[in-house]
Amino acid sequence: MADMKNIELFDIYVGYIFNKLYDDFPVCKDFDTTKCVKEINGATANIDTKRKEYVFSETLFWLKENGIIEIEKPHQRTITIGTGLEPFPYFTCVRLTAKGLAILKKVPDSISDKKTIGEEITEAVKNGFKERVTDMVKLALEYIVS
Repeated sequence: MADMKNIELFDIYVGYIFNKLYDDFPVCKDFDTTKCVKEINGATANIDTKRKEYVFSETLFWLKENGIIEIEKPHQRTITIGTGLEPFPYFTCVRLTAKGLAILKKVPDSISDKKTIGEEITEAVKNGFKERVTDMVKLALEYIVS
């Protein structure tokens, strides 16, 4: 696990974020980067905490920049002189956009029991099915680019 790539962390974090936002939609959620990374620690236990926090923070920004979520604060990344980009510690009022909700409400032909992508991600996250979370995140991301 120590050599887990950022894209693998990204998939895990997107699944976690989608699960939280889909479950509570339309209520916005706050994300404390350190607490979230600790909560997800099982799948990423052997990876440097600073790196995990940075990837988690950047995952939220990426989802925002691609129109999947909205974030009340922060509005943009901050740069700390001397150390480059730092993980942003706290995200206020994060919510799925209409586009994000539409993606998670899709029922792809490849899902035999006709659950939505959001339902599949929620179930997989709750049951600890990392590969299923990753598969559903990849499917959701396909809709982002189509």
